[in-house]
Amino acid sequence: STSIQAPKDARKAYEKGVKALKKNKTDEAEQDFRKAVQIYPRHAEAWLALGKILEQREHYPEARAASASALAADSKFVYPYQQLYEMALREKNWKELVDKTDQLLPLDPYEFPTAYYFNALAHLELKEYDAAEKSAQQAVQADWKKSNPKTHYLLGAIQLQKQDWTGAAE
Repeated sequence: STSIQAPKDARKAYEKGVKALKKNKTDEAEQDFRKAVQIYPRHAEAWLALGKILEQREHYPEARAASASALAADSKFVYPYQQLYEMALREKNWKELVDKTDQLLPLDPYEFPTAYYFNALAHLELKEYDAAEKSAQQAVQADWKKSNPKTHYLLGAIQLQKQDWTGAAE
């Protein structure tokens, strides 16, 4: 919602960046997104787009900062949470993975069902078995299309850690 309130020049720079991205002109797009956030620092969509470009270029600290700026601009904007939890997963930063998925899921549990899975995985890695089991059960329920069979495996692995032999066998 904060992006909608951006002044005309910031919106124009953002739109120009989106067009540049469609033409695979990432250098131009990066400049345009930087211009958009310079004009209007609360332009969450521009911060997110900038973060994605920086992440693709493997400028991880800058990408993380851009995504954090998107959240600072609009804490209800869900996609920066996803970007941040994916970075945490890649880095095996389990605490941050738990934090970002915990923040994302109350905002939109339906669009991000895999966030439950990654939340459970992170809790398992942190040896927080009760929280891991709860998230894994939510992951199984959220995967109504049965598109991620690993959710059942993860739940079983957690139940093994808890010595719930019957649950693990199921």
